[in-house]
Amino acid sequence: MLISVQRPELATERLLLKQFEQSYLADYKVIMGQDLVGKQLPKGRGFSPDETEQLFNNIIKFWQKNGFGIWAVVEKRSGQLIGHCGLNHVNELNQVEILYALSPDYWGKGYATEGAHASIKFGFDLLKLDKIIGLTKLENEASIKVLEKLGLSYQGNKRVFGIECRYFEIGEQEFKRKSGC
Repeated sequence: MLISVQRPELATERLLLKQFEQSYLADYKVIMGQDLVGKQLPKGRGFSPDETEQLFNNIIKFWQKNGFGIWAVVEKRSGQLIGHCGLNHVNELNQVEILYALSPDYWGKGYATEGAHASIKFGFDLLKLDKIIGLTKLENEASIKVLEKLGLSYQGNKRVFGIECRYFEIGEQEFKRKSGC
């Protein structure tokens, strides 16, 4: 459900996908600083506090420039920031990707799938994208399962961000058919 068109925020059954604000920075540094989180990302390790702050600022600037981007993911029940999820433009491929990173405390609960589904729906319904891609490290089985649950189809491997990735994609009609939207 779309809450605001000016600064879009989304709500799912268990999550709020909100614009990042300064009050989230300390918790975001803890989440992104964990090697368990960072090893699944191109960096391959947890982010330093300065790297997280730079990422945080880049997320805000991307939204201001493009009108879409990565949301802070907040668990409704606790009000706790648990990670990020959203859409990002991959310059190397000139494509928009779905991405997500959550605190390990929230892995295995379906939160990544729930947030990513809302983000993809936003991309097709409001941004009028034709296709959304997903990229994951070759060995990241959990992320592969999330992309498959979302209906994205494996297309092969591609070298992106300096690493070999599994490349998935889904078109608007296929998403709507598979997800019942």
